Amino acid sequence: MGVFMIEGELHIGFFYHDTLVDKSGEVYEGPLRLVLPLGGSFEYRHGGEHEEGYSYTTTKFTFEENDEGDFVLYREWYTESRDCDGRLDRQGTDYAEELDGNWHYDDPDVKYPLWAKVPKSYRQRDYAAEAMGY
Repeated sequence: MGVFMIEGELHIGFFYHDTLVDKSGEVYEGPLRLVLPLGGSFEYRHGGEHEEGYSYTTTKFTFEENDEGDFVLYREWYTESRDCDGRLDRQGTDYAEELDGNWHYDDPDVKYPLWAKVPKSYRQRDYAAEAMGY
């Protein structure tokens, strides 16, 4: 877990708990170990229909160096859903700075990022509330 070199390039390794399905239909259940090069990203989408409608979430991880020279892992997410109350979209961006120690033990053998909200990045759009004038 953390920042390391592979063939002269800086990478970050971290765990994420979710269920992913690859293009061949293979299912992977968390915890999943992801490795990204500096400047690299990984994006996936999951979800589906359920008894009241649907819910799909797209998540994108990006590993960058910020203006202060710190290495930061970003998680951008967007959820679109519909149920008996109507359509609802949500989105946000979180970050974890490895060098500040923003990692915690959720399991004795696995470290997960401790995510913090990027200020003013969380948004919600409730289509039914808009239609009623709220």
